Amino acid sequence: MGRITSATAALVLAAFLMASLTTAQPPKSNLYLLAGTPLQNETDSYPVTLYAVGPNGRLETVRQIFSKKQGLFDVRGDLEGRLYVMNQWQNVLSVIHESNPEGVDTVKGNFGVMYETAWGIVAPPGRPSSAVYTEWCNDNCWKLFAVAGSPTASPGISKGQWSLYRWFRYRGTPVTPRAAVIPEGNIAGGEVVLPDLARPSGGAAVKGKLARGSGPAESVGTVGAVPPRLPPSVGAHSSTVGDKAGWHQVTVRDVAIVADTERYFAFAAFPFYSKQWPVPVYVQNKATGRWRVIDSPFIRLWPRVFGSWLATTVEEPNPTGKESPGLKNERTLPPYAYETSDFPQIMGLYGTKTYMPGKLLLQNLVDGRKITIDTGQQDSEVLDVRKDGLVLYRVNDEIFSARIKGDKLSAPTLVVKGNDVPEVHWVFWSKAEVSAQPAAHPKGSR
Repeated sequence: MGRITSATAALVLAAFLMASLTTAQPPKSNLYLLAGTPLQNETDSYPVTLYAVGPNGRLETVRQIFSKKQGLFDVRGDLEGRLYVMNQWQNVLSVIHESNPEGVDTVKGNFGVMYETAWGIVAPPGRPSSAVYTEWCNDNCWKLFAVAGSPTASPGISKGQWSLYRWFRYRGTPVTPRAAVIPEGNIAGGEVVLPDLARPSGGAAVKGKLARGSGPAESVGTVGAVPPRLPPSVGAHSSTVGDKAGWHQVTVRDVAIVADTERYFAFAAFPFYSKQWPVPVYVQNKATGRWRVIDSPFIRLWPRVFGSWLATTVEEPNPTGKESPGLKNERTLPPYAYETSDFPQIMGLYGTKTYMPGKLLLQNLVDGRKITIDTGQQDSEVLDVRKDGLVLYRVNDEIFSARIKGDKLSAPTLVVKGNDVPEVHWVFWSKAEVSAQPAAHPKGSR
């Protein structure tokens, strides 16, 4: 073997170090972020954009889901790897597949007559998930339709059965100053009946009308049981209903679905009816059938469930109208700028009816742990809690990560900062790599 000179040794060492540095580089982030502003029946609208995190800690556009003209109505996930994105005018549904986030998969239809609080996602065991929505026919009757989440499972829109609601899936609503769409149900016969399309009359739910055009009355969907000792006042309020005899007042029991995941079913009465604060959230562990009552400090901004954690952006009653922290940090636009701006006004839209102290509360549904995150900013929310304890949360135009350690969080790390971060309300993780040119789904529109 020949002698290795000092120069050769230096070259070998340099090559080794370069190889080490190359292999030690972390893989490109597989975190995807969806930004949009959900709006209903409003004059302004804004784009919906899918982002990844670039190497400089900035948002990197993957693709635009909807243009500013199309806007956003709502986003729902099946909790199994698909996000369903409905445009503001409710005539295009885009399905984002976490296995292929860059693939385009859209369904066009006349969704504009749907009953907003009844739309959502169902995921029957062993079958692809579907988006379900309702359509008014006549004589106080509704029809149910389903849009399959898998392009190979259905050519598009098909007639649905009310029993699909048994497999309803819902994680909660994003924190935004605009009004969110909350799934509503009636308490009837010891169950929460969804959809809430017919008001109970004479103490019994009018189930026959629900099922007209879609099957027998007994096929009406239910999303979960109610606690055996649920106080009769929960969800009870007076409502005006009409029938052949005219209009009259009846007592109904309406509740909001807080979450319906594979592990938990949770509901609560609407705070503006119950006037209770904190709000009692009734949570059932589906595996054990046991119930817990979790007091959640919210008023308008409903909590979300991530795994075994209930995540709440804290709100408090605000009789004096004091200003919430962080207001001056929020985006403001000149008058009428919404007509051309891709970003909405935020400053002032939360109002002063509630006080938002800039705190996020995590409550564990198994062991009762409570973790408070002090953000100092009213416009903040939890975006995800992974199984490994990693928490992602947004503070105005920044997103941070931290890890759960017992009943505390580790020091936060800045993940991304950008102009469109205030509109990021949904995140997911994918094994797919981000490419420079987004690839279209083989099916494209269907």
